[in-house]
Amino acid sequence: MYLERNPLVFSAGMFWEKRVFGCCASNFDTPDYLDLALAITDAARRQDERRWDPKAPSTIIARRLFASVKAHLDEIDAEDLMLYCSIGTALDRFHGADAFFRVRSHVVFIDLTMRLDKRSRKAFLFRPQNLTKRNLFVFGRAIAAVLNDGIASSRKTTVAAP
Repeated sequence: MYLERNPLVFSAGMFWEKRVFGCCASNFDTPDYLDLALAITDAARRQDERRWDPKAPSTIIARRLFASVKAHLDEIDAEDLMLYCSIGTALDRFHGADAFFRVRSHVVFIDLTMRLDKRSRKAFLFRPQNLTKRNLFVFGRAIAAVLNDGIASSRKTTVAAP
């Protein structure tokens, strides 16, 4: 596709990654393929390499996004909320997730993009247009809703077990 080969769009995408997470994929070696579960575990282990604290995001944009999601979670779940940076990992390259929110075993993927034509069934697409106060509120609420649904489902399953 033209947009993926256009150096101006590629540079804008790298700039967007740096604004949100303080790094971009070009800062890291190309990863080997990992299946989804291993890619999530691997990305979580690489936070120090990215100088990233999943409980206390270091960039303004990530802090606002984190706060928006946290505001829509129950207090006990909000305490366990983490935002992992997976830029440059197998999770990013092979599974299309630049980041993910996690509450215990529940995960929601985020894909940073500048492309207006991009669609994803696996991840929430986070674009510069999401930065308005209203859009960030809606975006955070949508992510929290998926986390809340997963948490509620697992609680029902746990309660129903003998």
